[in-house]
Amino acid sequence: MSTLKGFRDINDFVPLLRLQLPRLRKLVTALNRESNHVSHGNRVYYIAEKLQVPPCTVTKFLAKRLFVLEMPLEMFKTNLKHMIEYKVEPMNILKDLWGFRYAPRAVEVRLKRAL
Repeated sequence: MSTLKGFRDINDFVPLLRLQLPRLRKLVTALNRESNHVSHGNRVYYIAEKLQVPPCTVTKFLAKRLFVLEMPLEMFKTNLKHMIEYKVEPMNILKDLWGFRYAPRAVEVRLKRAL
């Protein structure tokens, strides 16, 4: 089994241990593929750094919505950047991850309208 690149502490990933082993392997493989394109080695630490929240908090919410870890990296990064620029509270971002499913332009338009 491969190891997650950028891995620091098992406690940061406890919520993901509920996954079936084949699903967990697939997720680790996907995250490792993008490790050279994300600061800190993987999306969990990238999100934690950008939102200034502990990695264990990030995985608590992402474990329920794994699509965030599997979606195209640039789409994810752009949407996160928009949410941060429009000052969406970090916990609100984590509690409502469905916003990442929309095209970055649509997210920006909605955030402008909400502002």
